[in-house]
Amino acid sequence: MADNLPISTDRDALGRFGPGNGGRMPGSRNKVSSAAMQAIKDMSSEALSALRARIQAGDMQAIAFCLDRILPKGRTVELFSTDPLAISDAVANGDLTTAEAKDLAAALAKLRDLAELDDLKTRIDELERAVAK
Repeated sequence: MADNLPISTDRDALGRFGPGNGGRMPGSRNKVSSAAMQAIKDMSSEALSALRARIQAGDMQAIAFCLDRILPKGRTVELFSTDPLAISDAVANGDLTTAEAKDLAAALAKLRDLAELDDLKTRIDELERAVAK
């Protein structure tokens, strides 16, 4: 089967590119990958029609597939205080999972760090102005 392949003058006997020929130009697209991507794009309307039909038929896997990709991950939790005791109470009452409390604590710590950095920047600016006088 390999005997039927055309021999390119751009390559040596081992199939390597010859001097002065580095192969594809940087940034050029692979023809096979481009063709495969175009075939997938051409199927998109058929795939959406098939998915729509499965959803309308009540196929729970199709419904879950769409919801997993449409809805945001996690859930919205409304807290009235960012006090650590309020967060621990929310976990104890079952309003928050431990994973949600962990994520919330990490986010609050980052926000606190940012506020401290902003405060430090303000204080440094004030000191620089005082020294410049």
